[in-house]
Amino acid sequence: MLRSSLLLALSALPILAGDHARIEPEAVGCDNVIAHEPVLVYEVHGGTLAGPVDSIVTIYGDGAVRWMDVSMPDSPRAAFVQANPLDVAELLLGLERIGGRLNCDDASFGTDLPLHTLTLLRAGTDVRAHTHSWWLPDSSNGVMEQRIEAFLDVYLPEH
Repeated sequence: MLRSSLLLALSALPILAGDHARIEPEAVGCDNVIAHEPVLVYEVHGGTLAGPVDSIVTIYGDGAVRWMDVSMPDSPRAAFVQANPLDVAELLLGLERIGGRLNCDDASFGTDLPLHTLTLLRAGTDVRAHTHSWWLPDSSNGVMEQRIEAFLDVYLPEH
């Protein structure tokens, strides 16, 4: 009886301790036989004086690029192209060098500006991501916007 009570009490410790004691299951290592994982997701969403903005681009490690813009719901636009994987790697490295995996959400707020959200991942089947958002293209966030836009200008000039 004492033994089962002790086990019950010990099993409640993670619940009582909160998130700090949460045990995450370890991911099963899988062979990456289809190397088609997203490595960058960039979303721009919100209202502006010129109207709504709602676009998203997903870039994959193998060079696949998927872009959608539903800013005008009556005429949504989308494209899927194949970029050079070396250009994708160069883009990611450039974003990392200016804080893409370190920046935190920007606490400043701007009116009539869309929210920009950037998520960077590493290629693979079990990875962690880093996401941060900003309203104003200040400091390195503005440079990140420019680099992503320059990449898109090469592969999706109609974006």
